[in-house]
Amino acid sequence: MLKILVFFLWFLGFAIGLPGLVLALIKHGAQSDFAIDRDAGDVAGGQFKDPARLFGRDTAAPPVDARSMFPLAVAAAAAVYPDATRVLIARGPDKERSKLLMADFYSGLASGNTTQDHGGSRFTANTGEVGWIALQGEFGIAVLGPTREAMSARRAAIPGFHDNPKRTLGNKIDREYMPYALAVLLIWCLLVAAQFGRMAAWVGGENAPDNATPVAAEVLADKILALNQQDVPFTVSRGDAPNMLVVDWRYADAKWAELMRVRDMEKSHRLVLRLDEGGHTARSRDYESAMSWSAGADGANLDWKGNLGITFFKYEYEKAYGLFFENGTLKLTPSYEYRFDLDEMKAPIIALVIGNGWNWRPVVSFWRPLGG
Repeated sequence: MLKILVFFLWFLGFAIGLPGLVLALIKHGAQSDFAIDRDAGDVAGGQFKDPARLFGRDTAAPPVDARSMFPLAVAAAAAVYPDATRVLIARGPDKERSKLLMADFYSGLASGNTTQDHGGSRFTANTGEVGWIALQGEFGIAVLGPTREAMSARRAAIPGFHDNPKRTLGNKIDREYMPYALAVLLIWCLLVAAQFGRMAAWVGGENAPDNATPVAAEVLADKILALNQQDVPFTVSRGDAPNMLVVDWRYADAKWAELMRVRDMEKSHRLVLRLDEGGHTARSRDYESAMSWSAGADGANLDWKGNLGITFFKYEYEKAYGLFFENGTLKLTPSYEYRFDLDEMKAPIIALVIGNGWNWRPVVSFWRPLGG
């Protein structure tokens, strides 16, 4: 149980938690890419006090009142420039309502191709222009230009909005190097996936006692096959390779087949063992399967479909009752009782393996770099 706890702590805390924490710190540490001259955004009588400090002095005409476009705004103004670019700045009563008014403006203007850019969103306007929209506090700004270059140049030239001097490394990673950060994250995920199989094998594995002398692989295989002579709910058979054994739930046995028929069972379990004589290690892979089967004079036919990997534990228990006449009296008695404990299926095999000087390793894959 301690191994399982360590495994989940490693997986949730290190494999997933560490990259999540790093990305969260990058996002949290990133400041806005631009800063606003809040003094220039002061309002009096529904107008910006000093529009020249917000829009600059190179406008083609004085900025015009744009509150008709933003009913929720405390103040709003728009300006046109000689290079055919346009700037709109609006101030709402608070951040939440400013977000609403800029969202309404965006939905009525944007036609698609929206991407993150410089702390805001760049988009294609329904006029064919390239636009950029952003929100900082209760201030919203939109810049439109005939080309992306013209729009970006106008955005950089607005005196009321300028690059934020408090930008951090988080800004640089978030805005410029995020594709590289995601590539590193992908490599991390691949490394974790490879380590996951090894950690899982460590959790479910058991080592042979120090004083146990390893037997030959064929001797161990014969001992495991000899379990067929005991009253166990599984069968052991040879696999496709000389060092492979297959352990199946005993569906063909009359006792177990009848139980599955009564229960209409559609689940079963299979273990595939590979005996690695070089390292004296028996590697086990679980197949938890859905099955369709039919029984007849020639035996049972089984169609396997299912998942594979490692199952640490599985336990099922059910009891059904029926009404039966007994000595002329109707009684409620058990009609059948079913219990499946995966440990009872694995325990005899594990005991044979480690008792004969071999190590036991459950694996997600028989490929060593992934499964261990």
